[in-house]
Amino acid sequence: RSSYAVLAAAADRETARLLEIAEKSPVLVGQEVTYDRAEVPVLTSRTVYRGDAYRFQADLYRPVS
Repeated sequence: RSSYAVLAAAADRETARLLEIAEKSPVLVGQEVTYDRAEVPVLTSRTVYRGDAYRFQADLYRPVS
């Protein structure tokens, strides 16, 4: 399984340089932790997206009992 969160932030100097945007421009930060079947974390990631170039889409399903 994977746990993923997205939060809004302001770009610091290095992030702004890398994304070619102004410092303190809005960005979205994705943080993820992926677990194996024993619930041991096996992957972590942090991804920063330009606020003007991000689209989030999710297909949500409820398990059938």
